[in-house]
Amino acid sequence: MKKYALFIKKSCPFCVDALELLKEKELEYNIVDVDGNSLLAQQVKTTFSWNTFPIVLEEENNLFKLVGGFSDLENVFTEDD
Repeated sequence: MKKYALFIKKSCPFCVDALELLKEKELEYNIVDVDGNSLLAQQVKTTFSWNTFPIVLEEENNLFKLVGGFSDLENVFTEDD
C-alpha cells in the first residue's frame, strides 16, 4: 500500500489542503514540519529540487518518489479515478 510523506509549514494553506486531502482519502502519511528550521527547509528543497511547500513524497516498498506539491497530489487522485 502506498504511503505519503509530507514536508510542510503549518502556516501554508496548500500544506493544510494536502493534509486534508490525504485524510479524506483515508491514506497513511507522515508529516515533517519544517517551521522554525530554515536549514532543514532549505536542505529538503535542494534535495528534491522543489522550491515550495508542501513537498509530497509517495512511498511504496520502502522507495520514495517525489509527487510534488498540493496540485500534483490532487492530480495523482484524479488520474486514479
